[in-house]
Amino acid sequence: MKKSSDASRSSGVSRRRFLAESTVAAAVVAVVPSHVLGGARHVAPSEKINVAYIGCGTQGLRQLMPALENGDVRVCAVCDPNRKSDDYIEWGPHEVNEKVRKFLNDPNWAKDAQGGLCGREVGLEVVNRYYAGRPGDKVGPYRAYTDFRELLAQEKDLDAVYIMTPEHLHGVIAVRAMRRRTP
Repeated sequence: MKKSSDASRSSGVSRRRFLAESTVAAAVVAVVPSHVLGGARHVAPSEKINVAYIGCGTQGLRQLMPALENGDVRVCAVCDPNRKSDDYIEWGPHEVNEKVRKFLNDPNWAKDAQGGLCGREVGLEVVNRYYAGRPGDKVGPYRAYTDFRELLAQEKDLDAVYIMTPEHLHGVIAVRAMRRRTP
């Protein structure tokens, strides 16, 4: 018995001291914020703002791409009454389609479209493809809705809505969204 006690003292660290220091080190690691471990721009999935994107027309798609690139945001649902069509008017020939092609890094995206390819299925495809190519991002299920009222009723974890509809609908949708979030 005496020999083992002497051996631990000769190394300068007792078993009791080693365990105490190890416990303190483990506790310090446990309270380090995730952004410290993941880097300055890392946002934990639990800290992202869950956003529903309402309106997937030409202006909606123009704004959807930068919203997806915002690391603080997670677009969890899209909504548009139009399923999918390629007759949206653009600022220039295939202007929106070219932006989406570049964003998704897919030169063939909407190559046969007559005009701007838009609608809820298009918005959902852009969301799915963007997040699928991002390591560490939660992949779906992302959902698409025809009616914003159904979206507000079904999506329980929403923090915000991004309203990209014609202006006469902004107020109605915003008020409904705010009332939904009021306890």
